[in-house]
Amino acid sequence: LHRDLKPAHILLGPCGETLVVDWGLAKDLRQPAPPTTGPATAGGTPPRNPSDQRPDTPAAVTQGHGTIGHAAPEQLSGELAAAGPESDIYSLGATLYHALAGRAPFEAATAEEGAKRHLHDRPPPLRSLCPNANEQTVFTIDKCLGKTPSSRWPSHSELSLQFADALRRMTGA
Repeated sequence: LHRDLKPAHILLGPCGETLVVDWGLAKDLRQPAPPTTGPATAGGTPPRNPSDQRPDTPAAVTQGHGTIGHAAPEQLSGELAAAGPESDIYSLGATLYHALAGRAPFEAATAEEGAKRHLHDRPPPLRSLCPNANEQTVFTIDKCLGKTPSSRWPSHSELSLQFADALRRMTGA
């Protein structure tokens, strides 16, 4: 489990392959879950410097919770035991939303506000920011951004099949 997927951690290799980097917060799912530490704040305590409050600054990477701008609600609420593959699916959905919309799903002035928005709000409809987005792609990303793990795609394999279907629909193949 990566636990910190975001645009800066997904690179394209020289042959077009996708590379996921920075596994510093990764969790081995075969190991017991760590104790829950409570709601996420930047670095575990409220930021002191106003520039550290932006949701995607390094200080907004929470202890084991991921980067607030792309982390799943269960990570941000401190429910680390609930974090699983579906948490990375949320973060991937937030990253893909960001790629298509040109901005993260939630804009916020502070890390705390960003975390609250992930926990309680729906992002603006993707088509309002990217009108040409394929309907199947929008549906797939929207499901990735479900507020609970059970409301998201249950596996990366199923998510991959959804994107393959979207690609088929776009290309007519």
